[in-house]
Amino acid sequence: MPAPTTRRPRLTYAMAHAASTDAGNRSMRAAGRTAWSQDDLNAAAQEFDRIYPDPYAGQRFRLINRESGSGDQTPPINPHRKG
Repeated sequence: MPAPTTRRPRLTYAMAHAASTDAGNRSMRAAGRTAWSQDDLNAAAQEFDRIYPDPYAGQRFRLINRESGSGDQTPPINPHRKG
């Protein structure tokens, strides 16, 4: 009989938020601080974006640029990229 497989837990927003908070806290403690600095916030945001990417980021970027009056500065899409 084959070994039972376990399903990976579905990543939720709350789990991504908890992981990013942990990353910010690790950054804070590594620097010897007791409160977050901008560097810690950046570490948390980078971790959140890594594990819970925004699928509409490009559309929002184009909308913001259109409303600001500047041209579309969205990088071209790589046709060879999977996903």
